[in-house]
Amino acid sequence: MDLERNNDDWSPSPLSRRIQYLVLGFNSLLSLCLVASGGLCFSGEISVCPPALDQLIPDTNTTGTNHSSKSHPYHDTTAGLPMLLLGLVLVVPSVFVSCCIGKESTHRDALRFLYGSHFMSAWGDRMWQMAVPIFLIDIFKSTLLPTGLYAAFVYLLNVIFLPRLGVWVDETSRILVQRVGLAIENLAVALTSVVICCMVIFLPDLGLKKQSLSDSHILSAYIVLLLLGGVGELFNGVQTISIEKDWVVVLSKESNIDLGLLNTTMRRIDLSCKALAPLAFTMMYQYVGSNVRTRIFYGALMIGFWNVVSFPNVRRMHFSNHWRCSLCCAGVIE
Repeated sequence: MDLERNNDDWSPSPLSRRIQYLVLGFNSLLSLCLVASGGLCFSGEISVCPPALDQLIPDTNTTGTNHSSKSHPYHDTTAGLPMLLLGLVLVVPSVFVSCCIGKESTHRDALRFLYGSHFMSAWGDRMWQMAVPIFLIDIFKSTLLPTGLYAAFVYLLNVIFLPRLGVWVDETSRILVQRVGLAIENLAVALTSVVICCMVIFLPDLGLKKQSLSDSHILSAYIVLLLLGGVGELFNGVQTISIEKDWVVVLSKESNIDLGLLNTTMRRIDLSCKALAPLAFTMMYQYVGSNVRTRIFYGALMIGFWNVVSFPNVRRMHFSNHWRCSLCCAGVIE
């Protein structure tokens, strides 16, 4: 292993840097547009509010009631509040990371990247962990058994397979571990959102009537949700092991910061997200629609949107030049 590499060895190519500029600039613009649209919608400008679900997905089961009548609003101004909250949480790290591309990083920047990536990753994880059980409760209505089975399956999968993945972490470059873990976890969460949105689209009575696992369509979708939830939680654990085992220790030494203080800060970020992210999601979920079907659809859409937009930001913060150089020089990565 060559421990004499410098920052230039880890510098991205001009093409890679241009791609980063485009992706992160687009994310920043998207977050700012979400903030602006949410503010306008909440203030009463219905043209920028998300359309009601009945307009996007006509209810073929209703014959006596015309949901497309002028008396029935297509837009709900209360949806501006979750749009505004989601945009505000995303816009700050998006703009911060976009402004830092191509600049020479310092030890302090490396810590900022560490805290920022941990915040965005933990916030998304906590919202997802809160969202899926709520979706299942609203889908099945009369029973909590599917929600309980989901939680049991996800964490039993961690008990069985996480130790084996821990061995893989020890034997693999930490950069590769973070890349794989981050990509698979975000993909699992995004696909979970897609599955739930598809359930709302193709099952007209979802959210209106209680569902049962005896229905083949519901059972198939539920099994997919179980698998995606288990895989996402597994690779979330992989990232946690990798960061806490090596990355935090090395950055503590490189930055001359007490390891206990660094661990305490990371723990505070995690606990803050654990307390605030579920509250933020339930507030957004409550106001994103006027009925259960709309809330499930747009709630899943919000979770997917968060992961798609935050993924490039977290990836950039994970793999900042200075951070990678520090880990390489310490012999943690190759």
